[in-house]
Amino acid sequence: LPNFNYFDAFNLSYVGVPSWRSELMSNEGYRYGNVFFMDESLTQNETPFTQKFSAKFNRQPKFVETISYDALKIISNIAESDSSITTRQDLDLSLAKKQSIQGESGLWKLDEDIWVKEMVTFKIKREGIEAI
Repeated sequence: LPNFNYFDAFNLSYVGVPSWRSELMSNEGYRYGNVFFMDESLTQNETPFTQKFSAKFNRQPKFVETISYDALKIISNIAESDSSITTRQDLDLSLAKKQSIQGESGLWKLDEDIWVKEMVTFKIKREGIEAI
């Protein structure tokens, strides 16, 4: 399991980005000591997307499936609210006018021309993953 150390954060390992979150990371990460990763906060409630996906495919959606659906849902909502969008540039301009967008995976906020989402730090422990 690849992990990263920072010169100014001693005895602290960081493993990847949210897309790396996997069963292997959960099961093996604790062996490296204090291992942390960033991800969106966990919700206890299933969303309509995850319920429908699980019913159709008999499993939970993976990361790529969730963000793909999220992107299409956001674009669809913007396009439905503004019928004048006909090009990618029109879509970019419409997105730039928004301050926040609610997606399947959480709330996105526009901050200095960059879309950001609030993330949570998690620690990998022998017993499982714990939000910090």
